[in-house]
Amino acid sequence: MTKQPFISAANTPDFTGGRPSDEYVRQMMIKTFTDEGRLANLFRVLSFFPTFFEIYHVTFSKIMKGTMGPLHRTWKAYIGLMVAAEQECQYLFSSSKIEFLYNGGDPNWLRGLDYVPHKLRKISMLILKLARQPWKLDTEDIQQLLTGGIGDAWSRGELVQATLIIATFLGLSSFILGCGITPEIDMTGGFYLPRDHHQQHAGGIENELDLPSLDQGSMSNGTSWQQEKEDQYFSSDHGIGLGVSTMNETQEDLNHTEQLIHKLKSKKNCGVKEQLLESLEKIKIQDGSKMTINTNFNNQQQEQVTITEGNKIYDDLESFVDTDSHQSSTIQHQVFDQENDQEMEFMLGEYCWEDHGCDLANHYLPGIGDDLVQEFTEAIIEDVVDTSPLRYAIWYYTQKIMGVTKEDYSYSDIPTYLNDRTTKYIETLCMSPSKIQKNDWCNIGISLRPEEKCHVNLLVASARKQAVLCYGLCLISEV
Repeated sequence: MTKQPFISAANTPDFTGGRPSDEYVRQMMIKTFTDEGRLANLFRVLSFFPTFFEIYHVTFSKIMKGTMGPLHRTWKAYIGLMVAAEQECQYLFSSSKIEFLYNGGDPNWLRGLDYVPHKLRKISMLILKLARQPWKLDTEDIQQLLTGGIGDAWSRGELVQATLIIATFLGLSSFILGCGITPEIDMTGGFYLPRDHHQQHAGGIENELDLPSLDQGSMSNGTSWQQEKEDQYFSSDHGIGLGVSTMNETQEDLNHTEQLIHKLKSKKNCGVKEQLLESLEKIKIQDGSKMTINTNFNNQQQEQVTITEGNKIYDDLESFVDTDSHQSSTIQHQVFDQENDQEMEFMLGEYCWEDHGCDLANHYLPGIGDDLVQEFTEAIIEDVVDTSPLRYAIWYYTQKIMGVTKEDYSYSDIPTYLNDRTTKYIETLCMSPSKIQKNDWCNIGISLRPEEKCHVNLLVASARKQAVLCYGLCLISEV
Protein backbone atom coordinates (compact mmCIF):
# COMPACT_ATOMS: atom_id res chain seq x y z
CA MET A 1 0.00 0.00 0.00
CA THR A 2 1.41 3.38 -1.03
CA LYS A 3 1.88 5.77 1.86
CA GLN A 4 0.14 9.12 1.65
CA PRO A 5 2.19 12.33 1.91
CA PHE A 6 2.07 14.24 5.18
CA ILE A 7 0.07 17.47 4.87
CA SER A 8 0.34 20.28 7.37
CA ALA A 9 -2.93 20.99 9.15
CA ALA A 10 -2.02 24.66 9.36
CA ASN A 11 -2.15 25.04 5.58
CA THR A 12 -5.51 23.28 5.18
CA PRO A 13 -8.08 24.58 7.71
CA ASP A 14 -10.68 21.94 6.87
CA PHE A 15 -8.26 19.03 7.15
CA THR A 16 -7.87 17.14 10.40
CA GLY A 17 -4.58 15.49 9.54
CA GLY A 18 -3.60 11.87 9.24
CA ARG A 19 -4.16 9.51 6.37
CA PRO A 20 -6.78 10.49 3.74
CA SER A 21 -9.38 7.95 2.72
CA ASP A 22 -8.20 6.00 -0.30
CA GLU A 23 -9.13 2.99 -2.42
CA TYR A 24 -7.87 0.59 0.27
CA VAL A 25 -10.31 2.02 2.81
CA ARG A 26 -13.10 2.12 0.24
CA GLN A 27 -12.67 -1.54 -0.70
CA MET A 28 -12.49 -2.49 2.97
CA MET A 29 -15.77 -0.70 3.63
CA ILE A 30 -17.38 -2.40 0.63
CA LYS A 31 -16.32 -5.80 1.98
CA THR A 32 -17.57 -4.88 5.45
CA PHE A 33 -20.94 -3.87 4.04
CA THR A 34 -21.11 -7.10 2.05
CA ASP A 35 -20.26 -9.20 5.12
CA GLU A 36 -22.37 -7.34 7.66
CA GLY A 37 -25.22 -5.88 5.63
CA ARG A 38 -24.53 -2.38 6.99
CA LEU A 39 -21.74 0.07 7.70
CA ALA A 40 -22.25 0.37 11.43
CA ASN A 41 -21.25 3.52 13.30
CA LEU A 42 -18.54 1.53 15.09
CA PHE A 43 -17.04 0.42 11.77
CA ARG A 44 -17.00 3.99 10.49
CA VAL A 45 -14.95 5.15 13.48
CA LEU A 46 -12.63 2.14 13.35
CA SER A 47 -11.94 2.95 9.69
CA PHE A 48 -9.71 5.73 11.04
CA PHE A 49 -7.32 2.80 11.52
CA PRO A 50 -7.88 0.62 8.44
CA THR A 51 -5.09 -1.89 9.05
CA PHE A 52 -6.18 -2.43 12.64
CA PHE A 53 -9.84 -2.63 11.65
CA GLU A 54 -9.10 -5.27 9.03
CA ILE A 55 -7.38 -7.45 11.65
CA TYR A 56 -9.97 -6.67 14.31
CA HIS A 57 -12.85 -7.63 12.04
CA VAL A 58 -11.23 -11.04 11.50
CA THR A 59 -10.76 -11.74 15.22
CA PHE A 60 -14.21 -10.45 16.17
CA SER A 61 -15.87 -12.54 13.46
CA LYS A 62 -14.02 -15.68 14.56
CA ILE A 63 -14.88 -15.13 18.23
CA MET A 64 -18.53 -14.16 17.79
CA LYS A 65 -19.70 -15.54 14.46
CA GLY A 66 -17.43 -18.48 13.68
CA THR A 67 -18.27 -22.11 14.32
CA MET A 68 -15.12 -22.81 16.34
CA GLY A 69 -15.54 -23.70 19.98
CA PRO A 70 -18.24 -25.40 22.03
CA LEU A 71 -20.55 -22.40 22.57
CA HIS A 72 -23.52 -21.86 20.27
CA ARG A 73 -23.83 -18.48 18.54
CA THR A 74 -26.90 -17.59 20.59
CA TRP A 75 -24.96 -18.13 23.82
CA LYS A 76 -22.04 -16.09 22.51
CA ALA A 77 -24.36 -13.23 21.57
CA TYR A 78 -26.11 -13.40 24.93
CA ILE A 79 -22.82 -13.31 26.87
CA GLY A 80 -21.89 -10.21 24.87
CA LEU A 81 -25.29 -8.77 25.69
CA MET A 82 -24.69 -9.39 29.41
CA VAL A 83 -21.32 -7.63 29.26
CA ALA A 84 -22.85 -4.67 27.41
CA ALA A 85 -25.57 -4.40 30.06
CA GLU A 86 -23.01 -4.46 32.89
CA GLN A 87 -21.07 -1.67 31.17
CA GLU A 88 -24.28 0.27 30.40
CA CYS A 89 -23.37 0.29 26.71
CA GLN A 90 -26.65 0.54 24.81
CA TYR A 91 -24.88 0.35 21.43
CA LEU A 92 -23.42 -3.10 22.10
CA PHE A 93 -26.57 -4.28 23.84
CA SER A 94 -28.73 -3.39 20.84
CA SER A 95 -26.39 -5.01 18.31
CA SER A 96 -26.03 -8.14 20.47
CA LYS A 97 -29.79 -8.40 20.81
CA ILE A 98 -30.16 -8.35 17.03
CA GLU A 99 -27.43 -10.98 16.65
CA PHE A 100 -29.03 -13.16 19.33
CA LEU A 101 -32.40 -13.21 17.59
CA TYR A 102 -30.87 -13.57 14.13
CA ASN A 103 -29.20 -16.81 15.22
CA GLY A 104 -32.42 -18.28 16.59
CA GLY A 105 -32.26 -17.14 20.21
CA ASP A 106 -35.30 -17.49 22.46
CA PRO A 107 -37.02 -14.05 22.60
CA ASN A 108 -38.11 -14.86 26.15
CA TRP A 109 -34.47 -14.60 27.26
CA LEU A 110 -34.58 -10.91 26.36
CA ARG A 111 -36.83 -10.33 29.36
CA GLY A 112 -33.80 -10.63 31.65
CA LEU A 113 -31.57 -13.07 33.51
CA ASP A 114 -34.55 -14.57 35.34
CA TYR A 115 -35.55 -16.25 32.07
CA VAL A 116 -32.24 -17.81 30.99
CA PRO A 117 -30.77 -21.23 31.88
CA HIS A 118 -29.04 -21.35 35.26
CA LYS A 119 -25.74 -22.26 33.62
CA LEU A 120 -25.78 -19.09 31.55
CA ARG A 121 -26.74 -16.93 34.50
CA LYS A 122 -23.78 -18.31 36.48
CA ILE A 123 -21.36 -16.60 34.08
CA SER A 124 -22.58 -13.20 35.31
CA MET A 125 -20.25 -13.53 38.30
CA LEU A 126 -17.25 -13.87 35.99
CA ILE A 127 -18.41 -10.86 33.97
CA LEU A 128 -18.92 -8.75 37.07
CA LYS A 129 -15.46 -9.38 38.53
CA LEU A 130 -13.57 -9.04 35.25
CA ALA A 131 -15.39 -5.76 34.54
CA ARG A 132 -15.11 -4.14 37.96
CA GLN A 133 -12.19 -5.61 39.92
CA PRO A 134 -10.44 -8.36 37.92
CA TRP A 135 -7.80 -8.78 40.64
CA LYS A 136 -10.54 -10.14 42.92
CA LEU A 137 -11.15 -13.13 40.62
CA ASP A 138 -9.73 -16.35 42.11
CA THR A 139 -9.54 -20.08 41.47
CA GLU A 140 -12.59 -20.68 43.65
CA ASP A 141 -14.69 -18.59 41.26
CA ILE A 142 -13.49 -20.67 38.31
CA GLN A 143 -14.03 -23.92 40.22
CA GLN A 144 -17.65 -22.98 40.93
CA LEU A 145 -18.25 -22.57 37.22
CA LEU A 146 -16.62 -25.91 36.42
CA THR A 147 -18.80 -27.78 38.90
CA GLY A 148 -22.55 -28.15 39.32
CA GLY A 149 -25.45 -30.36 38.45
CA ILE A 150 -26.17 -31.92 35.09
CA GLY A 151 -26.26 -29.18 32.47
CA ASP A 152 -25.02 -26.49 34.86
CA ALA A 153 -21.24 -27.05 34.77
CA TRP A 154 -19.04 -25.16 32.35
CA SER A 155 -16.20 -26.97 30.57
CA ARG A 156 -12.72 -25.45 30.32
CA GLY A 157 -13.18 -24.94 26.61
CA GLU A 158 -16.44 -23.10 27.19
CA LEU A 159 -14.84 -20.89 29.84
CA VAL A 160 -11.93 -20.02 27.55
CA GLN A 161 -14.37 -19.05 24.81
CA ALA A 162 -16.54 -17.09 27.26
CA THR A 163 -13.47 -15.23 28.56
CA LEU A 164 -12.53 -14.22 25.01
CA ILE A 165 -16.05 -12.85 24.50
CA ILE A 166 -16.07 -11.00 27.83
CA ALA A 167 -12.66 -9.42 27.17
CA THR A 168 -13.71 -8.42 23.64
CA PHE A 169 -16.90 -6.73 24.82
CA LEU A 170 -15.28 -5.01 27.79
CA GLY A 171 -12.70 -3.49 25.46
CA LEU A 172 -15.37 -2.54 22.94
CA SER A 173 -17.46 -0.89 25.65
CA SER A 174 -14.57 1.38 26.60
CA PHE A 175 -13.95 2.34 22.98
CA ILE A 176 -17.61 2.91 22.08
CA LEU A 177 -18.50 4.88 25.20
CA GLY A 178 -15.24 6.83 25.05
CA CYS A 179 -15.87 7.90 21.46
CA GLY A 180 -19.55 8.64 22.09
CA ILE A 181 -20.66 6.28 19.32
CA THR A 182 -24.44 6.34 19.14
CA PRO A 183 -26.56 3.23 18.39
CA GLU A 184 -27.78 2.70 14.84
CA ILE A 185 -30.99 4.58 14.05
CA ASP A 186 -32.90 1.33 13.52
CA MET A 187 -31.92 -0.08 16.93
CA THR A 188 -33.01 0.66 20.47
CA GLY A 189 -31.13 3.72 21.72
CA GLY A 190 -30.69 5.16 18.24
CA PHE A 191 -33.95 7.08 17.90
CA TYR A 192 -36.45 9.27 19.72
CA LEU A 193 -40.12 8.57 20.28
CA PRO A 194 -42.10 11.84 19.91
CA ARG A 195 -43.74 12.99 23.13
CA ASP A 196 -47.16 13.07 21.50
CA HIS A 197 -46.74 9.55 20.13
CA HIS A 198 -49.52 7.25 21.27
CA GLN A 199 -48.72 4.36 23.54
CA GLN A 200 -50.15 1.73 21.23
CA HIS A 201 -46.65 0.87 20.00
CA ALA A 202 -45.13 -1.98 21.96
CA GLY A 203 -41.55 -1.79 23.15
CA GLY A 204 -40.53 -5.11 21.64
CA ILE A 205 -37.78 -5.45 19.08
CA GLU A 206 -40.32 -6.55 16.46
CA ASN A 207 -41.89 -3.07 16.59
CA GLU A 208 -38.76 -0.93 16.63
CA LEU A 209 -38.73 -0.24 12.89
CA ASP A 210 -42.38 0.89 13.04
CA LEU A 211 -41.56 3.85 15.28
CA PRO A 212 -41.79 6.97 13.10
CA SER A 213 -39.31 9.57 14.29
CA LEU A 214 -35.58 9.18 13.74
CA ASP A 215 -33.73 12.19 15.11
CA GLN A 216 -30.43 12.93 13.41
CA GLY A 217 -29.56 15.45 16.10
CA SER A 218 -29.24 12.81 18.80
CA MET A 219 -25.49 12.41 18.87
CA SER A 220 -25.45 11.54 22.55
CA ASN A 221 -28.45 9.24 22.35
CA GLY A 222 -27.58 5.84 23.75
CA THR A 223 -24.42 7.10 25.45
CA SER A 224 -23.74 9.09 28.60
CA TRP A 225 -22.68 12.12 26.56
CA GLN A 226 -24.73 15.19 27.36
CA GLN A 227 -26.98 16.50 24.58
CA GLU A 228 -26.36 20.15 23.77
CA LYS A 229 -28.65 22.68 22.14
CA GLU A 230 -26.35 23.14 19.19
CA ASP A 231 -24.70 19.80 18.68
CA GLN A 232 -21.37 19.52 16.94
CA TYR A 233 -20.66 16.54 14.71
CA PHE A 234 -17.64 14.34 14.26
CA SER A 235 -16.87 15.42 10.73
CA SER A 236 -13.41 14.10 9.98
CA ASP A 237 -12.89 11.19 7.64
CA HIS A 238 -9.13 11.18 7.97
CA GLY A 239 -6.83 9.52 10.43
CA ILE A 240 -4.42 6.75 11.21
CA GLY A 241 -3.14 6.95 14.72
CA LEU A 242 -1.85 8.79 17.70
CA GLY A 243 0.21 11.82 16.78
CA VAL A 244 0.39 15.05 18.71
CA SER A 245 -1.39 18.13 17.38
CA THR A 246 -2.71 21.48 18.56
CA MET A 247 -6.14 22.28 17.22
CA ASN A 248 -8.96 24.05 19.10
CA GLU A 249 -7.48 23.45 22.54
CA THR A 250 -6.89 25.49 25.70
CA GLN A 251 -3.58 27.19 26.37
CA GLU A 252 -2.91 24.77 29.23
CA ASP A 253 -3.29 21.80 26.89
CA LEU A 254 -1.16 23.53 24.27
CA ASN A 255 1.64 24.12 26.76
CA HIS A 256 1.54 20.50 27.87
CA THR A 257 1.48 19.30 24.26
CA GLU A 258 4.48 21.46 23.30
CA GLN A 259 6.40 20.00 26.23
CA LEU A 260 5.31 16.51 25.22
CA ILE A 261 6.49 17.01 21.63
CA HIS A 262 9.85 18.22 22.94
CA LYS A 263 10.18 15.13 25.15
CA LEU A 264 9.24 12.79 22.33
CA LYS A 265 11.67 14.50 19.97
CA SER A 266 14.53 14.25 22.44
CA LYS A 267 13.78 10.59 23.14
CA LYS A 268 16.11 8.14 21.42
CA ASN A 269 14.82 6.93 18.04
CA CYS A 270 11.80 9.25 18.18
CA GLY A 271 11.67 11.38 15.01
CA VAL A 272 8.86 13.94 15.00
CA LYS A 273 7.98 15.25 11.55
CA GLU A 274 9.05 18.84 10.88
CA GLN A 275 5.65 19.56 9.37
CA LEU A 276 4.05 18.82 12.72
CA LEU A 277 6.27 21.33 14.48
CA GLU A 278 5.62 23.90 11.76
CA SER A 279 1.88 23.51 12.21
CA LEU A 280 2.36 23.99 15.94
CA GLU A 281 3.90 27.40 15.33
CA LYS A 282 1.31 28.52 12.77
CA ILE A 283 -1.87 27.66 14.64
CA LYS A 284 -3.20 30.63 16.60
CA ILE A 285 -5.40 30.03 19.60
CA GLN A 286 -7.69 32.86 20.69
CA ASP A 287 -7.93 33.54 24.41
CA GLY A 288 -11.17 32.41 25.93
CA SER A 289 -12.15 30.28 22.96
CA LYS A 290 -14.25 27.27 23.81
CA MET A 291 -13.21 23.82 22.77
CA THR A 292 -15.33 21.82 20.37
CA ILE A 293 -14.98 18.48 18.67
CA ASN A 294 -16.02 20.07 15.38
CA THR A 295 -12.98 20.33 13.09
CA ASN A 296 -14.41 20.56 9.62
CA PHE A 297 -17.41 22.93 9.51
CA ASN A 298 -17.31 26.69 9.05
CA ASN A 299 -20.15 29.07 9.79
CA GLN A 300 -21.33 29.19 6.19
CA GLN A 301 -21.26 25.42 5.68
CA GLN A 302 -22.69 24.28 8.99
CA GLU A 303 -26.23 22.99 8.70
CA GLN A 304 -28.91 23.89 11.17
CA VAL A 305 -29.85 21.01 13.44
CA THR A 306 -33.42 20.83 14.63
CA ILE A 307 -33.78 19.26 18.05
CA THR A 308 -37.10 17.49 18.27
CA GLU A 309 -38.80 17.08 21.60
CA GLY A 310 -39.03 13.39 22.31
CA ASN A 311 -38.43 10.51 24.64
CA LYS A 312 -35.26 8.49 24.23
CA ILE A 313 -35.88 4.76 23.98
CA TYR A 314 -33.55 2.51 25.95
CA ASP A 315 -33.50 -1.08 27.15
CA ASP A 316 -33.79 -2.00 30.81
CA LEU A 317 -30.14 -3.00 31.14
CA GLU A 318 -30.37 -3.75 34.86
CA SER A 319 -32.47 -6.83 34.08
CA PHE A 320 -29.38 -8.40 32.51
CA VAL A 321 -27.04 -7.76 35.45
CA ASP A 322 -27.25 -10.13 38.41
CA THR A 323 -27.93 -7.39 40.96
CA ASP A 324 -29.35 -9.88 43.47
CA SER A 325 -26.01 -11.56 44.03
CA HIS A 326 -23.82 -10.64 47.00
CA GLN A 327 -20.94 -9.97 44.58
CA SER A 328 -22.86 -7.19 42.82
CA SER A 329 -23.13 -5.07 45.96
CA THR A 330 -19.61 -5.69 47.27
CA ILE A 331 -17.65 -5.47 44.00
CA GLN A 332 -17.75 -1.88 42.73
CA HIS A 333 -16.08 -0.21 39.76
CA GLN A 334 -12.70 1.00 40.98
CA VAL A 335 -9.01 1.11 40.11
CA PHE A 336 -6.40 -1.16 41.65
CA ASP A 337 -5.07 0.15 44.98
CA GLN A 338 -1.28 0.01 44.86
CA GLU A 339 -1.06 0.70 48.59
CA ASN A 340 -3.30 -2.18 49.66
CA ASP A 341 -1.07 -5.10 50.66
CA GLN A 342 -4.03 -7.49 50.54
CA GLU A 343 -4.44 -6.99 46.79
CA MET A 344 -1.90 -8.92 44.75
CA GLU A 345 -0.48 -7.52 41.53
CA PHE A 346 -0.63 -9.61 38.37
CA MET A 347 2.97 -9.93 37.19
CA LEU A 348 3.41 -10.24 33.43
CA GLY A 349 6.79 -11.87 34.00
CA GLU A 350 4.97 -14.88 35.41
CA TYR A 351 2.03 -15.00 32.98
CA CYS A 352 1.63 -12.90 29.85
CA TRP A 353 -0.62 -13.05 26.83
CA GLU A 354 2.09 -13.69 24.23
CA ASP A 355 3.75 -16.63 26.02
CA HIS A 356 0.86 -18.22 27.90
CA GLY A 357 -2.64 -16.90 27.17
CA CYS A 358 -2.13 -17.16 23.41
CA ASP A 359 -1.32 -20.87 23.63
CA LEU A 360 -4.35 -21.65 25.80
CA ALA A 361 -6.66 -19.79 23.43
CA ASN A 362 -5.14 -21.60 20.44
CA HIS A 363 -5.64 -24.96 22.16
CA TYR A 364 -9.43 -24.56 22.28
CA LEU A 365 -9.90 -22.15 19.36
CA PRO A 366 -7.10 -22.87 16.85
CA GLY A 367 -5.45 -19.74 15.48
CA ILE A 368 -7.42 -17.18 17.47
CA GLY A 369 -4.54 -16.55 19.89
CA ASP A 370 -2.17 -15.67 17.07
CA ASP A 371 -4.80 -13.40 15.51
CA LEU A 372 -5.19 -11.55 18.82
CA VAL A 373 -1.42 -11.13 19.14
CA GLN A 374 -1.49 -9.41 15.74
CA GLU A 375 -4.46 -7.28 16.83
CA PHE A 376 -2.75 -6.06 20.02
CA THR A 377 0.47 -5.35 18.13
CA GLU A 378 -1.35 -3.31 15.48
CA ALA A 379 -3.28 -1.33 18.11
CA ILE A 380 -0.08 0.08 19.56
CA ILE A 381 1.67 0.69 16.21
CA GLU A 382 1.50 4.06 14.44
CA ASP A 383 3.96 4.95 11.72
CA VAL A 384 3.60 8.65 10.86
CA VAL A 385 5.13 10.13 14.01
CA ASP A 386 7.03 7.98 16.48
CA THR A 387 5.12 8.55 19.70
CA SER A 388 5.88 5.11 21.11
CA PRO A 389 6.82 6.41 24.60
CA LEU A 390 3.42 8.11 24.85
CA ARG A 391 1.57 5.08 23.52
CA TYR A 392 3.35 2.68 25.86
CA ALA A 393 2.66 5.03 28.78
CA ILE A 394 -1.08 4.88 27.96
CA TRP A 395 -0.98 1.09 27.50
CA TYR A 396 0.89 0.21 30.67
CA TYR A 397 -0.89 2.79 32.81
CA THR A 398 -4.20 1.26 31.73
CA GLN A 399 -3.02 -2.18 32.79
CA LYS A 400 -1.45 -0.81 35.99
CA ILE A 401 -4.79 0.50 37.25
CA MET A 402 -6.13 -3.01 36.60
CA GLY A 403 -3.41 -4.51 38.80
CA VAL A 404 -1.25 -5.77 35.93
CA THR A 405 2.47 -4.98 36.16
CA LYS A 406 5.20 -5.35 33.54
CA GLU A 407 8.44 -5.74 35.44
CA ASP A 408 10.78 -4.34 32.77
CA TYR A 409 8.76 -1.19 32.03
CA SER A 410 9.90 2.05 33.64
CA TYR A 411 6.74 3.36 35.29
CA SER A 412 8.58 6.55 36.20
CA ASP A 413 8.08 7.53 32.53
CA ILE A 414 4.32 7.76 32.96
CA PRO A 415 4.21 11.19 34.69
CA THR A 416 6.55 12.46 31.96
CA TYR A 417 3.99 11.81 29.23
CA LEU A 418 0.63 11.73 31.02
CA ASN A 419 -0.62 14.59 33.17
CA ASP A 420 -3.23 14.27 35.92
CA ARG A 421 -6.15 15.02 33.63
CA THR A 422 -5.05 12.36 31.14
CA THR A 423 -4.57 9.69 33.81
CA LYS A 424 -7.99 10.50 35.27
CA TYR A 425 -9.51 10.15 31.80
CA ILE A 426 -7.84 6.76 31.33
CA GLU A 427 -9.03 5.55 34.73
CA THR A 428 -12.63 6.47 33.97
CA LEU A 429 -12.53 5.09 30.45
CA CYS A 430 -11.07 1.80 31.61
CA MET A 431 -12.99 1.08 34.82
CA SER A 432 -16.20 3.15 34.47
CA PRO A 433 -16.64 3.97 30.76
CA SER A 434 -20.35 4.74 31.13
CA LYS A 435 -19.36 7.84 33.13
CA ILE A 436 -17.46 9.39 30.21
CA GLN A 437 -19.06 12.66 29.11
CA LYS A 438 -18.53 14.83 26.05
CA ASN A 439 -16.62 17.28 28.23
CA ASP A 440 -14.16 14.50 29.08
CA TRP A 441 -13.56 13.95 25.36
CA CYS A 442 -12.85 17.65 24.91
CA ASN A 443 -10.52 17.84 27.91
CA ILE A 444 -8.31 14.76 28.01
CA GLY A 445 -5.23 16.79 28.89
CA ILE A 446 -3.36 16.48 25.59
CA SER A 447 -4.09 18.54 22.48
CA LEU A 448 -5.16 15.96 19.90
CA ARG A 449 -7.23 15.75 16.74
CA PRO A 450 -10.44 13.67 16.89
CA GLU A 451 -8.90 10.60 15.27
CA GLU A 452 -5.93 10.83 17.63
CA LYS A 453 -8.30 10.85 20.60
CA CYS A 454 -9.94 7.78 19.09
CA HIS A 455 -6.50 6.16 19.07
CA VAL A 456 -6.08 6.96 22.77
CA ASN A 457 -9.40 5.22 23.36
CA LEU A 458 -8.28 2.31 21.19
CA LEU A 459 -5.09 1.91 23.21
CA VAL A 460 -7.01 1.91 26.49
CA ALA A 461 -9.60 -0.53 25.13
CA SER A 462 -6.98 -2.94 23.76
CA ALA A 463 -4.85 -2.82 26.91
CA ARG A 464 -7.96 -3.50 28.99
CA LYS A 465 -8.92 -6.40 26.75
CA GLN A 466 -5.48 -7.98 27.05
CA ALA A 467 -5.41 -7.57 30.84
CA VAL A 468 -8.83 -9.23 31.19
CA LEU A 469 -7.64 -12.14 29.04
CA CYS A 470 -4.58 -12.60 31.24
CA TYR A 471 -6.63 -12.64 34.45
CA GLY A 472 -9.23 -15.06 33.15
CA LEU A 473 -7.06 -17.48 31.20
CA CYS A 474 -4.37 -17.66 33.89
CA LEU A 475 -6.89 -18.88 36.48
CA ILE A 476 -8.53 -21.30 34.05
CA SER A 477 -5.13 -22.88 33.36
CA GLU A 478 -4.49 -23.29 37.10
CA VAL A 479 -7.73 -25.11 37.96
